[in-house]
Amino acid sequence: MPRCRWLSLILLTIPLALVARKDPKKNETGVLRKLKPVNASNANVKQCLWFAMQEYNKESEDKYVFLVVKTLQAQLQVTNLLEYLIDVEIARSDCRKPLSTNEICAIQENSKLKKLGDEPLICDGLGASLSLSLHWWFSNVSRHHNHLEKLSCSFLVGALPWNGEFTVMEKKCEDA
Repeated sequence: MPRCRWLSLILLTIPLALVARKDPKKNETGVLRKLKPVNASNANVKQCLWFAMQEYNKESEDKYVFLVVKTLQAQLQVTNLLEYLIDVEIARSDCRKPLSTNEICAIQENSKLKKLGDEPLICDGLGASLSLSLHWWFSNVSRHHNHLEKLSCSFLVGALPWNGEFTVMEKKCEDA
């Protein structure tokens, strides 16, 4: 008799185990609403962009803070999070890291290298060729550097704004 109970118990637990087994596809977060455009002035978009830029500046090895020049587009996708895909153009500011809370920053119009290259050359004798070489170098580096100052970035930020939770899920930046 005890064998029959064990056997029936095992036979009852097998179907339960099969039903309770996790489906690997269910582990993936399902998209409840696909990407749709949202207004860039939306409060959640602004919060996500602020957070993404804080993270960008933390990770950047540049001595200066980068700021948003222009928001190109913003899109929202709903999963288990609100996922905002935000495309922006950013540029180096005149504020050094770390940024203080009361500091007002402006976008750098000209790099420091260009300013050095534009200074008048006052030299004589052997120093003249070295100064002209340095002038050429600074001018060419500054032209290349100015080209690199603006970046086009896409940030995918996962958010639960009502909990104050934000995560940069993806970040891609390239020369603008």
